[in-house]
Amino acid sequence: MSMEGVGQRLQRLRVELGLTQQQLAAPQYTRGFLATVEAGGREPSAEALGYFATRLGVDPDDLRHGRPAGAAEELTAELERGRRSLSRGEVEAAAEVFGTVERTARRYRLPVVECRARICLGEVELHQGRMRAALLAYERAGELADGAPASVRASIVRRRAQCLLNVESAAAAITHLEEGLAEVRAETPADPDAELWLLAGLITPYHELGALGRMHETIEEGLAVARRASRREWIATFYDLAGQRVLETKGFAEVDRWWGIARRTFAELGLDSESGSVHWSRGYALSQAERLDEAGTELGLALEIFDAVGRLHDAAGVALELADVCRRLGDRDRAVALATRAGEAYAGFDLPAGMAEADRILGLLAGADGDLAEAGRLLERALERYAQAGIVYDLGRTCRLYGDLLLRNGKTAEALEVLRRGARSVASQTRA
Repeated sequence: MSMEGVGQRLQRLRVELGLTQQQLAAPQYTRGFLATVEAGGREPSAEALGYFATRLGVDPDDLRHGRPAGAAEELTAELERGRRSLSRGEVEAAAEVFGTVERTARRYRLPVVECRARICLGEVELHQGRMRAALLAYERAGELADGAPASVRASIVRRRAQCLLNVESAAAAITHLEEGLAEVRAETPADPDAELWLLAGLITPYHELGALGRMHETIEEGLAVARRASRREWIATFYDLAGQRVLETKGFAEVDRWWGIARRTFAELGLDSESGSVHWSRGYALSQAERLDEAGTELGLALEIFDAVGRLHDAAGVALELADVCRRLGDRDRAVALATRAGEAYAGFDLPAGMAEADRILGLLAGADGDLAEAGRLLERALERYAQAGIVYDLGRTCRLYGDLLLRNGKTAEALEVLRRGARSVASQTRA
């Protein structure tokens, strides 16, 4: 990939095609003009550059900046190969690919490709659970987003929101996603892939905030948009995420069909980690349906995949889901081990929502052991952390579980206060 000047490139490409200066220059320009340009004595105008590029069969910008023909396409394909490597857990190799593409795209003045490379570098941080580092990477990508396709801008918004959900609050994530969605929809025509990607991103934070009506509206909008979308990975991701939240309205058979589509799509695209996400979703759904043995199998598969590829944040999330299933099955020791592992991982990430969930499970296990003091300590800390993270749905659920525990132990006044606290928090956060 050469760093020669415009004149030198003109000369090299002309010679490679077997053309004389007169043959390339005529009829619009003189041989002398071309000779001066090739010698570096004169910079060609945009019009002249376009003329010579057309005669040589190259893109004018490639000729101006010294890019080989098809450089943007080649570098974009390299990013996709890197993403497949990352999904297999080859983190260092993927990071090296993304960094090389970023530097090369900058040298060739391909800002959209450079922007995509920065997004992929954010994926490396996200893969390892480093949310704040990922957020910085997406902010760097955003510096190059002006003029980029809607799908690229949507990628940045979606991933930034994912980080905000974990390090700030569900409300912050929703605001960012809604603003991005409004921007996409203001364009004519709106890009259905970008629209679907942002709608998919809204599902989880709406759920966490307790805005279930808005969540279901978003899913219905997404189902309509999915029929016009073409990016298979994003369609599959939408089906994966939406499936968890519509079991009551769509039924398990229909949702399971969605997950089948998602799993096949990810396998065909060579995205191993994303296949683990489908097992996670299915395990979550089975646990909600009280099919606990099946749920344990699915969540165990997801955990194996995430551990194998080093997807640390997701492995911690699955460990929590599996810990809760083990708790409900009566496998206390495994539940404690999984919840403790996840809590330590989330503490390392400094993510209060995950730490809260670990506290909730360990608190319920302590209550089942009859250690009401330890249960109270852990559940109170879980409530504080859920409030800090703005996770209203789980805050309310934990208050209900804590209240039930207190009632079973004859502490009626304390139980009523906890239940009132949950109701007040949910009501105030939902109004906000």
